[in-house]
Amino acid sequence: VVERRVEEEGASLAKEPKSFTDACQEGTVEAVAAWMEDPARPVHPAELEAAARRCGPGQEELWARLVAGAQRRGLYSVALWSLSLLHRSAPAIEEFLLQSHPDFVQSVAVPGTSTVILESSLLHGARKEGPT
Repeated sequence: VVERRVEEEGASLAKEPKSFTDACQEGTVEAVAAWMEDPARPVHPAELEAAARRCGPGQEELWARLVAGAQRRGLYSVALWSLSLLHRSAPAIEEFLLQSHPDFVQSVAVPGTSTVILESSLLHGARKEGPT
């Protein structure tokens, strides 16, 4: 019984990711989010691309937790923020456009400001089906 418990403990320790990239590739959704939310664990900005791969359709909660964690750390990733379009997060879409496409933002902004005058029902979750 003691031998088995030691083996089980050893197996659980072996599953602990050694880096954020490991957590993204092999860890559970909770392990990925927990790593990002723990300020003592390092995250390199380039590793956010691996994290973004885990945030496809149906993974809005993970995506939101990763974006919040990245913001707390002062990190930005085009790959992660571009998913704001998929997950329909207007604040994250705005940040994505401001960071990644500043020329576009200036072309649709109120002159002399960064206030975007672009409005779309897609930003608010409404969809219109078929041709207009």
